[in-house]
Amino acid sequence: MATESDPIVVEQRYSASLADVWRAMTEKDQMRQWFFEQMT
Repeated sequence: MATESDPIVVEQRYSASLADVWRAMTEKDQMRQWFFEQMT
């Protein structure tokens, strides 16, 4: 049973290099491209 102190762990696989995924998580422009719908 989970308690309030248990961490939330999310695992995801991407067909991209570790460097590309890291940039997507740490660079604002890359984050927008990876995680948010593009407005046209």
